[in-house]
Amino acid sequence: MNELNAILKEVSSLERRVFELKANLRHHYFKDDIPEGQLSLLLTEVSGQNVGIPLSHVDEVLQMCALNTCPEAPPWVPGLLNLRGNMIPVIDLNARVSRTARKAAVEDFIVICKKKTLHFGLLVQQVNSIVQPDSGEIKKSSVEISLAPYVMGFFQHKGRSVYILSLSCLVETSMLPEGIA
Repeated sequence: MNELNAILKEVSSLERRVFELKANLRHHYFKDDIPEGQLSLLLTEVSGQNVGIPLSHVDEVLQMCALNTCPEAPPWVPGLLNLRGNMIPVIDLNARVSRTARKAAVEDFIVICKKKTLHFGLLVQQVNSIVQPDSGEIKKSSVEISLAPYVMGFFQHKGRSVYILSLSCLVETSMLPEGIA
């Protein structure tokens, strides 16, 4: 029985590593480019880090509400939101980055986004403001940061780094339930 548990643990570890490698590979193909000029971002907070979501892809921001369960979804998809009759997947950014599930809090927010024809929600801990950095202030992301596969760049705002999400990369690597996303 110990040998079986060890094998199962190793398989799980290898599956996680393969998923991470695929995410890094996709990162090169699905990365959004930083637009020229000024970029409007919804400034949010995830795991104590400032995260900017391109405002051009934000439809609305909702207070946390009940989600429908989604069987066999990865831990970073806490469920589906019934948004005016449409079921949309919700990605918990904190869980996505740390790769472990967390319990959503009543104080959390769901940022409803649209990328091409796909609608999805992003679960964040705080929604702070709208910021408009000039493209000259934005630096390309580095692989040393934990958010790296999902970041198109970063800049300084009030003495703190703000990481700009690449929604294409985030969605492409999040294994959203088929038929929903």
